Amino acid sequence: MKWNKQLIAGCIFLVGLLFVAFLGPYLPFIDENVETKGMMRTEEGEMTIPPFPPSGEYWLGSDHYGRDILSRLVVGTKEVLAVVLSVVLIRYSIAIPLGLGAFYYRPVRALLQFLNQTLSFVPMIFIVLFFLMLPYVYFSPHRTTWLIIILAVVEVGRVGDVLYKQTEEISYKPFMDTAITSGNTSFQMLRRYYFPQLFPHMAVNVSLDISRVMFVIGQLGLIQVFISHKIEALPSVTTPAYKVVNTSNAWPVLFQRATADVFGSVWIPFAGAGAITIFVVGFYLLGNGIRHYFEKRQSYI
Repeated sequence: MKWNKQLIAGCIFLVGLLFVAFLGPYLPFIDENVETKGMMRTEEGEMTIPPFPPSGEYWLGSDHYGRDILSRLVVGTKEVLAVVLSVVLIRYSIAIPLGLGAFYYRPVRALLQFLNQTLSFVPMIFIVLFFLMLPYVYFSPHRTTWLIIILAVVEVGRVGDVLYKQTEEISYKPFMDTAITSGNTSFQMLRRYYFPQLFPHMAVNVSLDISRVMFVIGQLGLIQVFISHKIEALPSVTTPAYKVVNTSNAWPVLFQRATADVFGSVWIPFAGAGAITIFVVGFYLLGNGIRHYFEKRQSYI
């Protein structure tokens, strides 16, 4: 018997991620409030200012405001997980009826093909950025909700098309002829024959899509587009002036000054990139492990 190493590694990663998200902020060495501990400190008789490099006090270093990066990563895990899972949940809630509807109804199939071809023509990051920069969305107090909806809808066509093709492939399998001659209704066909065959594919696709969403959110962080922010007015005697203040603790926030930090405070973007990489690889391993599990199970049958 060969161990499914990818599934084991993916499950270990998932348990660790949930532990960090829900119990990590309460660990004794984590600053739950991610507070600024001071803009200046004394080391060997010399005054230093943040960002502070990794040390016994700051295991992964600090940011430009003296906040512990490890604490920021741990506290931001729950926010990242909530956003990514919300995106995937909404995406599949729309894509599943759309993909199955396309299998039975030609108008739905035409709509699905239109969405897939239109939205896949332009790279996803540009489409998301276009809608996020619309004034109504950019200045909306519900910007996080808009971000989740946009990220979910942009990939609906692709996911629905994959589901439609998988359903069509199942319909050509020999056992489906028996199901049809048995007098099953369309609903019974879905429940008894299609869903059991589609479930392994959807389990794998969901896991891989979680990685895709995290990767896109990381790309947005590189161009300083974050999950949530607020607009603050600046004192001005001539014309009104405003500034955008980030209010998120999500990992991509560490890319806020990435172009400058790579030449001086490299530990800041490296920590964010490391967390995102572990997240993406972890769910990729989980998805491939699930695929190997079901393939092995079907080969036994």
